[in-house]
Amino acid sequence: MTYKFEPVFPLPKGFFPPFYDQMFDPNSKLESVYKNIGPNVDWDSIIHQKKSFSQSNRDTLVNVLQQQYQDLGNAIVHKNIESLGDPNTFTITTGQQIHVFLGPLYVVYKAISTILLAKDLSEKYTNYKFVPIFWMATEDHDKAEIDHVNLWGKPITWDTNQTGPVGRFNTHDLQKLVVEIKEATQNNAAFGEVISLFETAYGKYRNFADATRFLLNHFFGDYGMVVLDADNAALKAQFADSMRKDLFQGATMPAMQKSMKIMVDLSIDPSIPAKNGNFFWLENHKRERIDWIENGFKLQNSNIAISPEEMEFIIENEPEKLSPNVALRPLYQETILPNLAYIGGAGEIRYWMQLVEVFSAFDMAVPALIPRHSFVITDDKFEKWFDKSGLSISDLWLSEQELSLKFKKQMAEKNSMEEQLEGLKNLLDKINTSLYLQKSSQLKELKRQGEMLFKELNKSQNSYLEAVTSSPEMREKLDKMLKMKKFYFDINKPQERTLDFIEFLLKDLNIVKKLFLSPTSRLTNLYIVR
Repeated sequence: MTYKFEPVFPLPKGFFPPFYDQMFDPNSKLESVYKNIGPNVDWDSIIHQKKSFSQSNRDTLVNVLQQQYQDLGNAIVHKNIESLGDPNTFTITTGQQIHVFLGPLYVVYKAISTILLAKDLSEKYTNYKFVPIFWMATEDHDKAEIDHVNLWGKPITWDTNQTGPVGRFNTHDLQKLVVEIKEATQNNAAFGEVISLFETAYGKYRNFADATRFLLNHFFGDYGMVVLDADNAALKAQFADSMRKDLFQGATMPAMQKSMKIMVDLSIDPSIPAKNGNFFWLENHKRERIDWIENGFKLQNSNIAISPEEMEFIIENEPEKLSPNVALRPLYQETILPNLAYIGGAGEIRYWMQLVEVFSAFDMAVPALIPRHSFVITDDKFEKWFDKSGLSISDLWLSEQELSLKFKKQMAEKNSMEEQLEGLKNLLDKINTSLYLQKSSQLKELKRQGEMLFKELNKSQNSYLEAVTSSPEMREKLDKMLKMKKFYFDINKPQERTLDFIEFLLKDLNIVKKLFLSPTSRLTNLYIVR
């Protein structure tokens, strides 16, 4: 199947949060919160401000990435890693928690969007190099979000009792999930290549981060995407000053509160709370929040207290034990990467906007914020139905109630006698006029009978239309339409969040390559794939 991409613009109401419309409005006040956001970005200015990025940080980044890629032999990626040591090379970044079997469709869309933007910029600015980065959020500990996939409606879950940062999880029991995938596909030989890929990932690599890097490299390495695990002592050492500023000076909370007020004034709900202490402690398969107490710190859910002197020692000598939370992870990213832009979904865009004053408090520049692409992938079953439906794609974004009313109206118009009744009314009016001119004594009675006839015919038509639109045949058509809408165009549970990448990969091994044929224009970020 060859994909055809149809841009959706204006964006359907409800699919994205209301502030998305502001991103695409050049007259919006959104830029008063975040200067370079959406399709209108001053790339020259952002490149200029990133030229001062530390050469020492570049060298460390290259060394760490070379270590992480020492057993992955993609020449394009290795060349991109090497280029990160050059002051004229910059990154375009996306990030995501790491999921079993790569997770929902939107994870892949993030990677594609990032690669496409890096390509666009490379064509525009030929004196610079732009490297796409996939930031694996390996330090997250929300196992319930990443430990399962649904394959054709069957949930497959990683039943592990491991705790702490998920990137450090051992992969020894992930082979059980591969066996479940085999069983779900009835050991079909046609799926052998896909299953073999995941067998290699979860059999060869000891931890979940390394296995996920292998998978991402398989699909996106040929496009130059570099996958980074920032759970690393050398990288965190570069973040030491920011650690001190938050832990000892409490700089994050007042800055966050200031940003939150600005967002509320623009009717945008803040998504993350402002708090003192924005680091976790990582050790012994645990990830515990560090709370402030009098004269020092305490690990949540324990009696372990840490003095200021001990914390300073940790920052200086064992920074890998400290993990920034959602409020400071973006600052960590911008500290260790020569980054120009972050590409994310609606939730990420909103919380990045909330951090503008935090970046300012830490004397750091913010990157451009770019919404990722979204796709709605259809299939032959949908196409056959859609061609006969008489609907447009935009109709399918309507609510179920609106769509049902439109359908009934279409059926009513198709079966209506309205044109004939209008002709009859005109004829009766002419007859009544003629009888009036003739001063016929029967005018009043004939007029009354004509009006009664018209009224009865109209009543009969309404009853007929009600019968037509509620007939078993029409009910079946309506149910089919609502089923199609729910499966492909459900705003509350969009396809990209409810369906997993592996399900589409099993249907089409070349799905990633085909999605790269999508338009690179930033006019709209939503496409119907047919």
